[in-house]
Amino acid sequence: MKKPKLTKVMTLHYIKLIYRSLLFRWEFTLWKYPERFSENTNQYMSCSNCTEKLCVHKKQLMSLRQQLELYAEDRVTQILTGIRGKTRKR
Repeated sequence: MKKPKLTKVMTLHYIKLIYRSLLFRWEFTLWKYPERFSENTNQYMSCSNCTEKLCVHKKQLMSLRQQLELYAEDRVTQILTGIRGKTRKR
């Protein structure tokens, strides 16, 4: 006896069923445990505790940008006032 083939329509129905069940699971979990999805109650989700490589690089770039902005401000001030070698105390 031959096994029935899955038609495109049946496959689409199975995909929809899986999608709906995952969506239901997500919504149910969000409703039952809202503290898991909030940065205020779940410190693991906050950016300060992020260990993702991209976030670490982003933090480094932001600090570098701040240092460059301070340096640029100092240089512009020095050039405009005509004082060379004087730096801002940090």
